[in-house]
Amino acid sequence: MKGVKIFLVCLLLASFTLVGCGDKGGSNMPTTSSASSQSSFVSSDSSKESLEQSSTNSSKESSYVSSSSKLQEYTINFETKGGTAISPITKTEGSLINKPVDPVLDGCNFVAWCTDEDLTNAVSWPITLSGNMTLYAKYDTKVDIKGLLAELLQGYNVSPLSYIPETMQANFADNLVDKSKVVTDYTTNFVNVNNIYMGGFGEQWNMVLDNLEQSQLFYGSLNIIEGIATTTVAGFNNYIDKNPASTANYSTKAGDYNVTIDFDGQKISYVVDYSISAVAAQISMSMDITSKDKEVRIQLSDANALKYVITENSYEFGIRYGGVRRAFFSISRDDKGNVEGHINEYLSVNETEVTNSAADFYIGEDYVTCVGSKAGGLVGFTGTICEVYNAKTGKMLGYEVRETL
Repeated sequence: MKGVKIFLVCLLLASFTLVGCGDKGGSNMPTTSSASSQSSFVSSDSSKESLEQSSTNSSKESSYVSSSSKLQEYTINFETKGGTAISPITKTEGSLINKPVDPVLDGCNFVAWCTDEDLTNAVSWPITLSGNMTLYAKYDTKVDIKGLLAELLQGYNVSPLSYIPETMQANFADNLVDKSKVVTDYTTNFVNVNNIYMGGFGEQWNMVLDNLEQSQLFYGSLNIIEGIATTTVAGFNNYIDKNPASTANYSTKAGDYNVTIDFDGQKISYVVDYSISAVAAQISMSMDITSKDKEVRIQLSDANALKYVITENSYEFGIRYGGVRRAFFSISRDDKGNVEGHINEYLSVNETEVTNSAADFYIGEDYVTCVGSKAGGLVGFTGTICEVYNAKTGKMLGYEVRETL
């Protein structure tokens, strides 16, 4: 019995020893289990790190893609040069931008938006936005169209006689001959040239006066303008108020007259069309707004027409009278008050020229000189006649005839 107990104790000790060696790594099983556990731990950390890295990279890549796909924004600023403010426009690159509202500047008309401060490169709308930019407003002086029309209608009726001294005009009383003395004067042995019944003037100066008188006959038709201007101008001004612009075109009917008013930016015109005994007639007048030169054309029939141009110090006209007579006349005044003029006249029958005459004249403070080629009493005359007058009295001082035989 005692032997059996000893055997059991030894068996227990042997068993204890075997288990204890296993704890110390004597067997591969625990070691393998431990390594596997460690490997599993390491693998878990590595996976976590890998996921974190992957997440970070994915986030960065996503951020890059988002940043690169988002279009850049640009702004257009507007410099109105003293006009009403225009708000900036901010849009993404490639946006199509339409023209904004025009700025308003007192006394000026807006012309265009320009890309440069020198205002030479106007923008063509719409534009495609490709970067930040500043646009500059361009203006021009606002045109007072109503005022220009008033100026035209107040300055068209200028008589060329305003250039001629009163003493040298046909109706100057001191130069007129008393008809009751004509017979007596012509029966004497000597006839004073100042008593000849032509107002005391020679044929050259009378040619000047005749053409001026005939041009004045057309002026009677200009009274039509005075009669219809009030109504037509009021209508035009109302039209301008409702249609403010840098140009204008307006037509209306006033009784038997058709009126057209036009402004093209450089010239303003006023045209009246009407009929006289079934014959079409027209009065056309215009003014250059820069030079203030005025041009008037009066067409009374195919046989009668007058066109004249008025400047600050000159007057000239072309005339067709009775279908057989044509003339061109010009007169000007220099800064000292001296007047110089030229005239050419033609007489034709069935478009065939029969006679022609010309004259030049000069009006100074003391003397008037007229040199011409008209000699009604000398058939075939090809020379010149010079007449000299006292500018203060209108009396002829002398004349000279030059003719080459």
